[in-house]
Amino acid sequence: MVLEKVKIELIERGIAEQLMRKAYVEGKLKKLDTKMDLVNESFLKKVVSYHGLPTISKFGEDAAHYAELIVLHASDLNFQKKYLSLMENKQEDVHRKNYERLTDKICLKEGRPQVFNTQSYIDPKDSRYRDKLQEFYKKK
Repeated sequence: MVLEKVKIELIERGIAEQLMRKAYVEGKLKKLDTKMDLVNESFLKKVVSYHGLPTISKFGEDAAHYAELIVLHASDLNFQKKYLSLMENKQEDVHRKNYERLTDKICLKEGRPQVFNTQSYIDPKDSRYRDKLQEFYKKK
């Protein structure tokens, strides 16, 4: 029963976070709600501490997916690295694309080139997507 409630909460938090990001990309929000990210990160840390990695087999496709997106937007690099390490040990039970995204996010935070080239951003000057790998090499 407790695990069912955790699954539902992960899905609800993940959907709310993605809706917020969509509104930001569409120009409906002037800035991202970093408080939401911090609260979700704190919740996910508790989930991982109590239940372990939210895998597909244990939490279901949706809850595992949204947990992976929440950690992707976490501010705590050490937590992201721990989560990635847990994912590496359960690669058959996590979403491969989210594993790749988290790997690249960590690389960028550490100032290293991306491995899978999954991270991009919208340039506010012309509203076009830019590859963060290009941004990384421009700074060198």
